[in-house]
Amino acid sequence: GPNIQPIPLGTPLPQRLEFPVELKLGDNVTTDHILPGGAEMLSLRSNIPASVPHVFERVDPDFAGWVDLLPRNWAVVAGENFGQGSSREHAVMAPMSIGMKVVIAKSFARIYRRNMINNGVVPLVFQNSADCEFIRQGDLLFIDRVFEQVQKGRVVVENRSRGNAFETTFDLTPRERELLLKGGLLGSLRANL
Repeated sequence: GPNIQPIPLGTPLPQRLEFPVELKLGDNVTTDHILPGGAEMLSLRSNIPASVPHVFERVDPDFAGWVDLLPRNWAVVAGENFGQGSSREHAVMAPMSIGMKVVIAKSFARIYRRNMINNGVVPLVFQNSADCEFIRQGDLLFIDRVFEQVQKGRVVVENRSRGNAFETTFDLTPRERELLLKGGLLGSLRANL
């Protein structure tokens, strides 16, 4: 039917990644905070573009108003247990479709982290959780030598707005690293055709 739209695809990681922090959130952000569930959203499950106006509306009701102004790549910074709750991958696909490329958090819910990798969104964990407190919404972040750092599992992120840098980690299998570099599971399949 007319409400069924193609699934958005993640994009391969570039060698250099510059991105602003568009949202700074606290602990225990759920998939319902990221993209509401329930009856009101059920009809939009097969139409990610129609879901976009609801992305992050429960943590920032004004977010939909500036979606058209978002850069190609942007980030969310958050506290503990980001992405807890139901396992709906729509809570990754919808923000990814409008440029969410990186989430830096103190920790991730296991299934949400997996869905991020499958959709080519980078899940970085603060090496020192106190570094989270020094990042502000609007800060411009930069990662150089992305491929090399992803392979090592330790990524240095420069905060160009504050003139400092901080370390992040992630524990990825070789297969997860490959998926992330190629833009997620579908990107990897597309690259291997």
